[in-house]
Amino acid sequence: FVNVDSPIWHMIIATMLIGVGMGVQTPSLLTTVQNALHSKVLGAATSSQMLARMVGGSIGASVMGAALTHSMQDEFRNSSSVLIAELPDSIRLHLGEPHRLLAESVRANLNAGHLNYILGVFTNALHNVFITGLAVACLGIIVALFLPKASQ
Repeated sequence: FVNVDSPIWHMIIATMLIGVGMGVQTPSLLTTVQNALHSKVLGAATSSQMLARMVGGSIGASVMGAALTHSMQDEFRNSSSVLIAELPDSIRLHLGEPHRLLAESVRANLNAGHLNYILGVFTNALHNVFITGLAVACLGIIVALFLPKASQ
């Protein structure tokens, strides 16, 4: 897995694998939907599948963002690190907001110890997000196995 000390190419490979997996499954899923239905409803089936994919992507991004924020807030809240107490108030107020903590203007005001601590928390939270995504994917596979087979 990826941690704060991992080289960037680990993240690049992991992200590429996710992209390749999604790229391979998308046309297969669309073809499966189209083959399962009569030609009169192909347009409706295709558009319904695309709508479901877009809505699912939107909900998924929201849930994963919430999981990242929640995980970071939990780690900061449960931390006994003196580094948190040493952080400037302008940064401590935004500990649960990853988009603000990773901004260049904020990172420029942190010393190496604080920056490494925050990046460690972010990396751990991101790990939790990917584990959540894996659990959702496994659940989807289990549900798909129990779907009724199409009658010929």
